[in-house]
Amino acid sequence: MDFLESNSSTQFGFRAGRSTEDQLLQMTHDWSQSLGRKKQVDVIFLDCTKTFDRVSHDVILRSLASHGIIGEIFHLLADYLRNRRQRVSVNGHFSPETAVSSAVPQGSCLGPVLYNLAVDKLAKEVRGSTRTYADDIVLSKEIDTPDDGNLIPIVTETKCLGVTFSSKLNWTAHVENVCA
Repeated sequence: MDFLESNSSTQFGFRAGRSTEDQLLQMTHDWSQSLGRKKQVDVIFLDCTKTFDRVSHDVILRSLASHGIIGEIFHLLADYLRNRRQRVSVNGHFSPETAVSSAVPQGSCLGPVLYNLAVDKLAKEVRGSTRTYADDIVLSKEIDTPDDGNLIPIVTETKCLGVTFSSKLNWTAHVENVCA
């Protein structure tokens, strides 16, 4: 379990010793450093709805293999995910069972760890910085040339993990939102 925990470096959710505050502080520090060097930083905020329900078991298994989880442990985890079924009960009436080919088992200790490993590949593929808190993903990149910065529409403020960020990285909008 320690190996799995230590191999999900950009995830701040479901991790011992990490929190929303840690993620917010790291992001703000990195962005303020770039702004201090008179550089532009482009940021994309993604709130992936129902990600835990949608991550494919095959993606999880490929991610485990890419992290070196093989042999009996891999097969044990594959068996844990495969052939899962679900049904719904309403007022004592049950729906027909259906196969579950995606979703991390929620309410389990392994579910968050498997999810973290599955989405960790994103951080390795993106050029720039990736930080995630559960299913909230923040991608950022310091822009080196003016042409690099024309790809994303500019907004003056947005909210991430309950904090309002402005394009100038000042806190006026956040304070106004909290005090309103």
